[in-house]
Amino acid sequence: MELLDKLKEYCIEKSFALLLGGSFSKGTQNKYSDLDIVLMGKNVEGSIDEIVQLHGEPIITAIDVQKKVKTLYIVYKDGIYMDLEVRESISNEDVENNFKLLYKPNNYVIAKGDMNVCKEVNSKYLSKDLELQALIYFMFKLLMKYLAGKDISGLVNKINNYFNDMKIEININDIKDLPNAFLWLCNKYYVSYEVKNLMNTLLDNCKEELKYIK
Repeated sequence: MELLDKLKEYCIEKSFALLLGGSFSKGTQNKYSDLDIVLMGKNVEGSIDEIVQLHGEPIITAIDVQKKVKTLYIVYKDGIYMDLEVRESISNEDVENNFKLLYKPNNYVIAKGDMNVCKEVNSKYLSKDLELQALIYFMFKLLMKYLAGKDISGLVNKINNYFNDMKIEININDIKDLPNAFLWLCNKYYVSYEVKNLMNTLLDNCKEELKYIK
């Protein structure tokens, strides 16, 4: 993948350690898979915006405000998406089972331990309305996971939790409820043309799978 190649080149230039997780690390990815990235090194958090721009301007940039660990979620207009974490140390379990080391500077020792120690990430691309951006991101991710043939029950619950926190009287039960929920969101809040276009393309792909989505 082009973005992964650019990430590796950037990490070599900046002397950051780069770890790859998820389906890409196992070689089971498909066109709907996300990049799970962990970066480690001196002042990585100061380079976040440059890293985000490696694949162009993002159309969605979000964090899950309901979680203590603030992973940065990034979506580009072509549907490529990345979950980015910056860690001080990484658990032995993650090193052994969940992540593949793609690059490590010669003089850098990866700190390992019983648990992950994550750093706060921030970006100029984060909207002031963090809840809305997170909700849009998880709607997008639900579609991608569905199209990838993955279980979406956790994402359905996550979306409903955001609806509840935002005092929105909407509840989804399955993928078939998403089109109307997203349409309501677009009518209530500002959603960029690029996001609408990407989401509508994915919804059209889902309609081919689920004929009962109107």
